[in-house]
Amino acid sequence: MLSKFLFNDFFSEYNLKTIENKDLFLAALLSFKRLNTTQIHKLSFLTFAEEKTIIPFEFIKMPYGPFSKDMDGLLKDFCNRGLVVMEEKVYDNWKEDTWTLSESGQMLISSNKEKVEEIRKKLDKVVEMYGVNATALGRYCYINYLLKSVNEKPQDYEARIKTNIDNLRIILTNRTRDLGNIEDINEPCRAAILACFDYINNLLEVLFSNINIDPVIRGVLIKKSESYINIWGEIIRLSNEEGVEPKIKTLLKDSKELFNFINISSEKYGVFESVF
Repeated sequence: MLSKFLFNDFFSEYNLKTIENKDLFLAALLSFKRLNTTQIHKLSFLTFAEEKTIIPFEFIKMPYGPFSKDMDGLLKDFCNRGLVVMEEKVYDNWKEDTWTLSESGQMLISSNKEKVEEIRKKLDKVVEMYGVNATALGRYCYINYLLKSVNEKPQDYEARIKTNIDNLRIILTNRTRDLGNIEDINEPCRAAILACFDYINNLLEVLFSNINIDPVIRGVLIKKSESYINIWGEIIRLSNEEGVEPKIKTLLKDSKELFNFINISSEKYGVFESVF
């Protein structure tokens, strides 16, 4: 049954979502409401990681989770250019910076209305799904992207990550075996899919052995590889059923999006070479 549509669906071109303009991304983000620095960094990160959107910011692990030096610099630049108003609140043992668009910032949005609306569509999904509570956003990033908690010993964290990767590689081996057992699939497709499996396996090997990779991108690539492997498990499971072609086509689209995201992200962060 897979051979009815797999070749065209698997090899059709897929363009990953990309946002290139830093100014418009930040302006769109601040158009929601007044946000503090933690909220800005976490919502930006989740736009990248959860919406699988390539944005012009890179993230590293800091005490409060994913943080972008690029975004930090842009906030200061916005302040110098009069595009935002920053308010600092000092508490007993910490301070909080909040950012609001100025009139000039609002004019930036007005003069780029269509582009900002497109960016807002992606941001809306993130806010709708995860909210804007800084504590909840940080907790989600730590848990879902396998980040080391304050109280976790480094050796325990590393063991947890390596166990996770080992389990994924075992499952991927099973996916490879199961794919080989499907007779109703043309060989060019089988070879292309197996090449993708090999790429994921080699990437996981790098993520296992290279402890110098920043924990944020390491966690993103592990979790997205897990999603990719799970999608192919579902495709293989459905391969012998009737009347599931629309479902498989959707899963194939999702698998291509994930693979492209993994590939581009791993190259962007210097983790692994691109196959494109």
